[in-house]
Amino acid sequence: MSPPFVPLFVIALLLSPVPAAAADFYVEGRLVSDYRFRGVSRSNVRPAAQASLNVEEGRIYAGVFASSLAGNGRPPGADAEITLSAGTSQPLGLGTLDLGVSLYTFPGSQNASAIFETEARLRGTIGPLHLTAGAAWAPSQAGLRLRSGQNASSLHGWGAARVDVLGTPLSVNARLGHTRGAPGLVGGRALIATARVWDWRLGADFAAGPFTLGAAVTGTDLGRAQAEALGLTTPGGRHLSGTGLIVSLSAGF
Repeated sequence: MSPPFVPLFVIALLLSPVPAAAADFYVEGRLVSDYRFRGVSRSNVRPAAQASLNVEEGRIYAGVFASSLAGNGRPPGADAEITLSAGTSQPLGLGTLDLGVSLYTFPGSQNASAIFETEARLRGTIGPLHLTAGAAWAPSQAGLRLRSGQNASSLHGWGAARVDVLGTPLSVNARLGHTRGAPGLVGGRALIATARVWDWRLGADFAAGPFTLGAAVTGTDLGRAQAEALGLTTPGGRHLSGTGLIVSLSAGF
């Protein structure tokens, strides 16, 4: 936690004015046919149940996300993921700069598995087009420890776009990311500390009132041999970072 990113975030958070207006809350529940995190399945290519709570007051935001887990894409023995996040938003030119931190925790894990990550994200809107570019860094820590006992780290960068189809409840989205380090923030089962991996996602969402039906194709460029070295295959040989189709149904309030 010594890099300049952390004090930069703290300074920005302290300088953010806290308005008198009441905070905005948003709650969402979701069912997904496969929980993918940066292209890696954390649910063994099987369905997962998820929920999130987000609160925003002025330029400060915080949230909690929970999901069921299964298979080798999770820390060994973990039953669920609970992620806590917080950050601040600052206007920057025609867009908005977000600086945040996240703590990924995995109840039921057999080993030390909590992972701390910092994030910077720039987002903006041009008519129906929503653009985002960001970078996230997880320093070397026990939650990313390899089978050998060596701690690993992860640097992830990405770009994303969403287009709202005017006059319809349909939107189309795409995401491209690159990780140098631990793909999908997976530790515990990995034999190698460093990988260079591309992940991608292309999907569409249909909104109807509080409900959203989504479908997406996602995956990574990991070959089977590298996926096995990273612990991203099942005992039956299923590829947890291969191309897959995800269907989701969510409700938000």
